[in-house]
Amino acid sequence: MNTNNFINDIFMLFLSVSIILFTVILLGWLVYNRLFLRGLSLKDVLFKKNSLTIWLEFIGGFLIPALFLVSMLMVPSGKFIYQGKFVDLLAIISYIIIYILILSLFRYLASKAIKLIGKWTLKYEIDLEDEIFKQENIAASLFSISISTLVIGMLLQENFFAENLFTNLIRIGLVFIMTLGLLSVHKTLFYPKHSSLFKELFIDDNVCAGILLLGHTIAVNLIIFSSIEWFRIPASGWYNIFNIIDVTIFICVIYLIMIVFVSGSKLVMNAILAIDIDHQLFEENNVGYSILESSFYIMLSIIIINGLFIK
Repeated sequence: MNTNNFINDIFMLFLSVSIILFTVILLGWLVYNRLFLRGLSLKDVLFKKNSLTIWLEFIGGFLIPALFLVSMLMVPSGKFIYQGKFVDLLAIISYIIIYILILSLFRYLASKAIKLIGKWTLKYEIDLEDEIFKQENIAASLFSISISTLVIGMLLQENFFAENLFTNLIRIGLVFIMTLGLLSVHKTLFYPKHSSLFKELFIDDNVCAGILLLGHTIAVNLIIFSSIEWFRIPASGWYNIFNIIDVTIFICVIYLIMIVFVSGSKLVMNAILAIDIDHQLFEENNVGYSILESSFYIMLSIIIINGLFIK
């Protein structure tokens, strides 16, 4: 091993990571102070007020998604292999800016969308920023993190340099539609008939509903990403419509397997422990069990994916 080259690689890695971290935190700080906090200071709410809700929002809804997306650029299967070159670092920083703009845009659009949905379904105007930064609703913060998780799933399918923009949009659209579609299925199967997702999150401030939403979103995006990669749907070139149908059916089958296991585990717990799991989640707000069920979604999706895809 060439010692000089090794030392140079370590130095360049340290420099690059430092610049990337500084860029992400600086841009995130500016975005939150200028766009979302409405006159509040991010420094004050994080360090003087010590708000858990806003810490969750800033870390889970912004820092982790932004840094995860950047990390995916640097792996061998990413956009390019980072080799310690200055031009690579400039390219990564340009992607950081693009990703932060897209995360902020989706966050803004989601805020407007739930305001309209709230008026339509609940006859109640939901203000996402007010829920998080003024009322410190942890469930609303978890909803925001779920949005960022969905955006990660969509951006992992993008290729800004694809020859065919249409195929790019299909990959992203498939993630978006399937995530929302399967969320609707989940709500229909597991939420009380008298309630709704938005009521639980924004009126009842039910942290359990937020935790379940986040775990479900992560699990579904893992399934979708793995299925698209398994079917090797190209990032460029025209699509075969049968590929899209195949991957959609495949995603639904995997999701069905996961739901069967989750439903079965609930029935077993109801029978053995003689407790009503739904009552624990939506009436007693049992946070511990909601974390368990959310983790169960994620672990099941990983186990099923590994069992089917890794040979």
